[in-house]
Amino acid sequence: MDGTSAAGIGAQLRAARRAAGWTQQELARRSGVSRPTVGLIERGHPNGELGKVLAMVKALGLQLRLEQGPAQTFSLDVLEAETEPL
Repeated sequence: MDGTSAAGIGAQLRAARRAAGWTQQELARRSGVSRPTVGLIERGHPNGELGKVLAMVKALGLQLRLEQGPAQTFSLDVLEAETEPL
């Protein structure tokens, strides 16, 4: 699953919650996050607070791991060709 977008993280949290046999209400109780917020985060709503996501991760016994992604590169030749002079 994609762990680089709000939708991907939400999907991973939902899968872990379901694997634990928990309802959204149970996860809300264990993480201290409201049930509506759990639903928003699981659906990939991009405005979920990071602290609440981390509380859900901790309650589910998960670890959030950041990894170096592929390098973002661009060519100055392409940039110059596509840029209007000032």
